[in-house]
Amino acid sequence: MHVAALAGLLFLGVCLSWRMWPDPIIDFGHELYIPWRLNAGDVPYREMLLVTGPAPQLYHAGLFALFGSSYSVLI
Repeated sequence: MHVAALAGLLFLGVCLSWRMWPDPIIDFGHELYIPWRLNAGDVPYREMLLVTGPAPQLYHAGLFALFGSSYSVLI
């Protein structure tokens, strides 16, 4: 009985907060903007400053090219 009630509360909490959580580590503006610019044809280190290496941004740019530029693609 108590386990079912806790599972129901967990389910309700997940449903009410789905895709509303913040990420304290990753700046998604940066993670979305750099791949979007790479898809637009900008060249890393010449036309934009990268704090990290270009591999994650190039990977995300490839995903954006396949599935479209969206926050959901990174999730």
